[in-house]
Amino acid sequence: MKLRPRLSPVIDRFLAAQFLGPFMVCVAAFTAAYLLGDMFDRFGDLLRYGGLGLLGLAYVALKLPLIVSQVLPVACLAGVLLGFAILNRSGEVLACQQLGISRFEMALPVLFVALAISMVDFALSETIVPQATREAKYLYDVQLKKRKLEGVFADKRIWVRLTHGFAAADTYDQKRRILHGVTVYHVTEDFDVKNIIRAKSAAWNGTRWI
Repeated sequence: MKLRPRLSPVIDRFLAAQFLGPFMVCVAAFTAAYLLGDMFDRFGDLLRYGGLGLLGLAYVALKLPLIVSQVLPVACLAGVLLGFAILNRSGEVLACQQLGISRFEMALPVLFVALAISMVDFALSETIVPQATREAKYLYDVQLKKRKLEGVFADKRIWVRLTHGFAAADTYDQKRRILHGVTVYHVTEDFDVKNIIRAKSAAWNGTRWI
């Protein structure tokens, strides 16, 4: 059975554009609502510690990648629903069907755009979001609230896999780049403990830990 060729790429671009418009509106609306909720939740701290100026703006900017990454799936779903609802209300869906374009063919451009959005969301979540989230937490807890950063994993001990063993530390001072309560476990190929090295602290000199 030979498949009928698509009528025109113009239809593909038209359907994709009808999805992208509501999608972008939903991303902006959901992001704004998320930001307003977060700002109202932290308004007391921002007002108390003077975070309504440049520090507050920097905090909001660093939170944006995480917020956008979280609202993209919901905005994508809402964009599909709104886009096809608008097409159905204006009679465009019926017109496409009268031209011989099936519903599956109408969904294909939107599926490709949604796949591209998913790839962008994945890349954003793996690259920008973790770093921006760490910087936002550091700015809010240390620079704004003047707290001392005790460690990167809160109350949990830090564990790192090494080439020939493991290393553990009680706390990490990010400002001075110093690990406190360091224990290094050297293991054999059979994962038997060969020796244990303990140190009160270890400092990063730009190349290695001292």
